[in-house]
Amino acid sequence: MKTMKKYRLLFQLYIQIIWIRYQEQNKSDEGIEQNQHY
Repeated sequence: MKTMKKYRLLFQLYIQIIWIRYQEQNKSDEGIEQNQHY
């Protein structure tokens, strides 16, 4: 049971990292600059 929770947390972190990198790749330099203004 405990090991399952650990794997779930690692799996969620893994997805979050991939999602963030995926979004960053899709963003253009202009989009990143606009986000920094907020």
